[in-house]
Amino acid sequence: MPMTQTKNAPHSKETEMIILGSMLTSLEAFHLGSHHLSEEDFYYSEHKIIHAKLKETHTARKPADIHLLAEGLKEQGRLQEIGGIAYLTTLAQYAGTSAYMEEYIEAIKTKSLLRKMLAIGQNMAKSALENPSDPSSLLDRYKEEFDTIVCKSIRSIPIPLMESRLEKIEEKLKQLRGKKYLGLCQKTIPEIDEKFLGLRNLIVLAAAPNVGKTALTNQFAIDILKNNPDACVVYFSLEMTEEDLLIRLLCNQSELDYKTIVLGSGKTQRGLIREAFFSEEEMRSLIAAEKSLKALEARLQIIDREMCPFLTADLAIAHIEAVKQKTKCQRCFVVIDYLQVWPLNHQAKFFNENEIDKWRIGEAMKIRNALKGDPILVISEARKPQGDNKWGGDLSDVMGAARMTYSPDAVLLFSPLDAKGIADVWTTKGQIQSYQKKKAVSQQSASEEELEQILSYLEHKGIALCRLDMPKGRDGTQKFSLILEFHYRKNIFRPANFSTLMAAAKNHPRKPS
Repeated sequence: MPMTQTKNAPHSKETEMIILGSMLTSLEAFHLGSHHLSEEDFYYSEHKIIHAKLKETHTARKPADIHLLAEGLKEQGRLQEIGGIAYLTTLAQYAGTSAYMEEYIEAIKTKSLLRKMLAIGQNMAKSALENPSDPSSLLDRYKEEFDTIVCKSIRSIPIPLMESRLEKIEEKLKQLRGKKYLGLCQKTIPEIDEKFLGLRNLIVLAAAPNVGKTALTNQFAIDILKNNPDACVVYFSLEMTEEDLLIRLLCNQSELDYKTIVLGSGKTQRGLIREAFFSEEEMRSLIAAEKSLKALEARLQIIDREMCPFLTADLAIAHIEAVKQKTKCQRCFVVIDYLQVWPLNHQAKFFNENEIDKWRIGEAMKIRNALKGDPILVISEARKPQGDNKWGGDLSDVMGAARMTYSPDAVLLFSPLDAKGIADVWTTKGQIQSYQKKKAVSQQSASEEELEQILSYLEHKGIALCRLDMPKGRDGTQKFSLILEFHYRKNIFRPANFSTLMAAAKNHPRKPS
């Protein structure tokens, strides 16, 4: 008998002997053992050698004869290593129960899987005891190893009947029928709720710089929390700090502008008491805004780069699950602000920008799958216009469009209106056409004098008019185009009310010529 391993790990010598003996004496067992087992599934070194030779014999379409096998091992100088021809003969005597070959194979593969799990766990413990400076890279490495053994351990692929599939989906639909919305509603821009049937799944919001992408997602987040008591929000801010966002949220909720929130509304000689820097009305607004945000308790979490320097999908999912567990919320709204500054995996090698885009949207898709229908809104940059071309309206405008427009469930395009665009929608009182049809119909724009007055009024009030389009949507969403008022000093969005705007602009004093 050869020397055998004595490590205390899951194994069964008798089962391994039965499998090899059956392969030596049964053609069917020879086929099954060659197809479904590999050398690494065996615990004993002599059994690894024998199975490897049997598999080589099977691939060469030769018979599993004991004497031919012995000659082959002798040529390789390994016959004595496995115990000689006497041990092969002993194995053949274990073939009496070869009818249960599939069950034996299953038993051996199970023990092989347990040994692999044990080995990874021991290696992970050893690595952890070395006090590594970057444990996240270890997690990535060992997760990859676990994923590999999971894939290899798959026994069979289920083939369900259509009847069972329909029954399963009917059970899900019973829970949804009779409801008005599928997803989470923000309500301050009702048309978005109506067209989306509530925000859900993976949404990409693409926009040019300095349009108000973050402000819009801030407002969505607060509105969702106010209108959905069973929901929480996890906001991954990969560019701005937590302090940056909180100031913007205070602007939104108090309707005070940024300058007033930060500096106060005037000089004071009464020391550093906060009330001395604000009027009574401003102070009431600020206190009400703080009270509104405090009421959210732990349901709003902002994760910035200081808290999470290297974000991965797995880490994001862990944050989300922790917030849901802490708040007892069943649903969650997730924001990634923004995709192009998502820190890259320092262990991965990327050869071009397309690969980077693919990796980043792949991470977003992992989060989307973990949310199971809850919305994840990912902010993306837009491509810079070339020459005289203006940005807006086309899916190709999305940065990394080849990947960024195929994977998401919906794409929102967000762009500021230039002077010509403002003149057009002003003339039509806010009635807009899709970008695909806008060139087909000529519009009569406002006169230069009217336009100057309009622009002067908008600038005076701190209002930018923006266009929001949804050129792509799945699962019951409807495409739309709408104009929004962005009150940029207060970080507030509203649906554009052209009747009010036009009346106010008409009465606004004209600049002296």
